[in-house]
Amino acid sequence: MNHNLAGPLRRSMAFLLDGLLVLAILWLVYLRPNVFPGLIDTRVLGVIILFVGYEALTLYYFGATLGKLALGIRIVDRTTFERPSLLKCFIRPLAKLSFGIWIINSVFFGFLAFAYTLVDFFRMLTDEDYQSVHDIVAGTFALRSNQQVAESGVRQEA
Repeated sequence: MNHNLAGPLRRSMAFLLDGLLVLAILWLVYLRPNVFPGLIDTRVLGVIILFVGYEALTLYYFGATLGKLALGIRIVDRTTFERPSLLKCFIRPLAKLSFGIWIINSVFFGFLAFAYTLVDFFRMLTDEDYQSVHDIVAGTFALRSNQQVAESGVRQEA
């Protein structure tokens, strides 16, 4: 590949920043009462929609989530190295959705989500292109922004 790949530490820090933002939203959503008690917890559905919408739309319009922008990371299509299509921007968070499945309040699903998170992270650490499972599913790469590369003195490939 090239030297513009965003490494695991930078990506993990961006994930934590985005996670804090989503947790803040989660906290606000859980303050409101459940509209259909006993049938379905609408708050869970709300969090899922907010998470997928936040990540997909910020990726599509800005090329990164707020956490990634703060750490100089941009997401590109694996084949064109351009901004991913809207469909790919929605596939990425849907592939990551199990990260938040613990909110369903089930020990079994919580364990599965934790195991998937470890697999996704381990995949990123051991892959030469630092691709996580959700990168592979969506067909994307996480790159350092052009400004980050210029500041590091690494020669960009044409």
